[in-house]
Amino acid sequence: MHWRICDHGKMDAAQYLQEKRAQVENEVKNIRDFRVFDFNYVPDQPIERPEMDQIARTIVKYERSRIPVNVFAFGSRGCGKTLTVKYLKRLFNDSEGKTRLLYVNAREHNTSFKMLAHLLSVTPRGVSLSELFERFRHAYPGPTVLILDEIDFMSEKDRHKEILYLMSRCPENYMLILLANNPKFVSEIDVRTRSSLHPAPLHFPNYDPSQIFEILEQRAAKGLKEHSSGMIRQIAALVVKHTNSDVRVALKTLYYMATERGSDLTECFETALRDLTTDLIGDLNYNNLLVLRAASECPSGLVKEIYERYSGLCATKSEKPFCYAHFYNNLSYLQSLGLILLSSTKIGRAYTNRIILLFHPPLLHTAYQAKFDS
Repeated sequence: MHWRICDHGKMDAAQYLQEKRAQVENEVKNIRDFRVFDFNYVPDQPIERPEMDQIARTIVKYERSRIPVNVFAFGSRGCGKTLTVKYLKRLFNDSEGKTRLLYVNAREHNTSFKMLAHLLSVTPRGVSLSELFERFRHAYPGPTVLILDEIDFMSEKDRHKEILYLMSRCPENYMLILLANNPKFVSEIDVRTRSSLHPAPLHFPNYDPSQIFEILEQRAAKGLKEHSSGMIRQIAALVVKHTNSDVRVALKTLYYMATERGSDLTECFETALRDLTTDLIGDLNYNNLLVLRAASECPSGLVKEIYERYSGLCATKSEKPFCYAHFYNNLSYLQSLGLILLSSTKIGRAYTNRIILLFHPPLLHTAYQAKFDS
């Protein structure tokens, strides 16, 4: 860091900060509204898609009949699941209807206990889960839809996912909307909870190029003073080609292009992708990090060989490995995150699966060290 030296020989910190602020103001002069680049931003009118209509109709039927149909919405990261339900939450809660929509993120509040405490805005010291749930029932006696986002990030310590059973069995007839990247989540919860919950599956497909273009055009029109539709088409094409159509990568690329004048589009895209992949890998649990580590150390990429390597790594880290069936199911989850690609390969007369990593291995090394060597 180079400080400006004043006549009296002291560093002029105020002048230094003034210069930096002036530089940043010049870099962001094309920004009209920073909020549109925030991943939590919900537009006044999202693009139309059938999944939104299906969820809205299900909620309206519940509002009319008080008979809940729980929904399990799944799809790759950045496909619009969260934005859709947050928009519907705002729509219903601002309407004259009696149905309340509540939202909680299971990554941030990763046990049934923490979720209920968050929904009630209480510090749950010295209170049991059943007591918290009774408080919830008292606070929400009417028609209530509970949205549990990133439900596949619930802690493994909450083995039975008690909140799912409690909500689906109580006399208030609450409705649940579960959002996940992992399409196998429901099949992996215990039979008692699954039979009680019995959710209707709803797949959110990846955005196509025209949808990503429409989203970026909408954000650029609101958030930028000037923008190029040609550049936005290029961003959409890159995102569809090199990610699972993750709109978050598209938004971050657009933001970098808007704030880093003269930057190369491909460079901004790669930076955005690297930033988001780093965060994604860092959020994985120990077992999934070991799966990726095993895949990175197995030149053949063959699933069975990777499983053997993974089991060995678990032994060295005193971690209980997945059984092979659970391990294989979990690969679908990693694929939905855009971290791997499962490819069918013919070896001799038989076909087998090969894992292809879709990220730079050094990103895994950093996250691995942070979790296992700290």
